[in-house]
Amino acid sequence: MYLSSFTRRFRDDESGAMSIGLVFAVPILVWALLSTYVYFDVFRAELISQKAGMTIADMLSREELPITEDYIDGAAELLTLLTEVDEDPELRVTVFWYDEDNDSYELSWSFNREYGVNLDRVDLNNMADRIPLMADEDRLILVETRTDYQQPISYSIGPFSGADLNDVQFETFTVIKPRFVSQFCYDDQPNSATNTLDC
Repeated sequence: MYLSSFTRRFRDDESGAMSIGLVFAVPILVWALLSTYVYFDVFRAELISQKAGMTIADMLSREELPITEDYIDGAAELLTLLTEVDEDPELRVTVFWYDEDNDSYELSWSFNREYGVNLDRVDLNNMADRIPLMADEDRLILVETRTDYQQPISYSIGPFSGADLNDVQFETFTVIKPRFVSQFCYDDQPNSATNTLDC
């Protein structure tokens, strides 16, 4: 009798139920809060990266004088300032034109900072599906950027582990037309009497 009575009392006793529920709920709530913050920050960083790429492209499109290596360095520093999340973003600037007779894109010049390689003619034509329609001998500027994302916090709560977003890389691909000049040139030796222009 005593054992059965004790069993019934133990079964019906609800004291401490809220504490037990809280123990289970708090880790889930904290994990959800941190996840929301991190994933919101990812989209924020992606938007900043896109706007930074468009800003660099717009800046280049307004230039009337030939571009120099120092100008590209300055553009790379500006990109670093704008992106915020990457201390060493990658930048590549390419000027090209369309040859209607051969139905191909021809390279005028390409220059990069931290991108690894300059764009060549073969790679340029492989990007044909990403380039807008162009008139014969029309020239455009292509600005490409890459930004590595660093998540603000790394979290792991019990069985709930935050996804590693530090491998995420944002890439932008912006094609724009020079606004004030028909040819957008690169000056390889601006202070030399024998400098050459690539246009």
